[in-house]
Amino acid sequence: MAVAASKPEVSIKQNDEHPMSDSSLTLWCRVRGYPAPTITWFKDEKQLNANDRISTNPDGELTIKGLRAGDNGMYTCEASNELGVDRKQVVISVQEPVTQAPGKAIGMSCLVLYMITL
Repeated sequence: MAVAASKPEVSIKQNDEHPMSDSSLTLWCRVRGYPAPTITWFKDEKQLNANDRISTNPDGELTIKGLRAGDNGMYTCEASNELGVDRKQVVISVQEPVTQAPGKAIGMSCLVLYMITL
């Protein structure tokens, strides 16, 4: 049975919507297409290269260990084959933990939205 050729279609999933500093984040690039597309990851439009904190695999998984503010940005998964290219993006914003020195006050504010129905 022959498989029909098709251009790539990309979707991205992530394990944490609000990643914290010093934690790990995994993004999964789910790709459909035939022949099997080649997957490439970018951060802020620059191709990502693996290092001691960042790893990728051919199945589209991107893992970043020891998150820090410098990891904030737009991550793009690009899939390509001879029939075309597709890409999806996700913005990552690393959250810093709230710290308080012993004996010092910490101020916090919140916005409360409500609706009154008469």
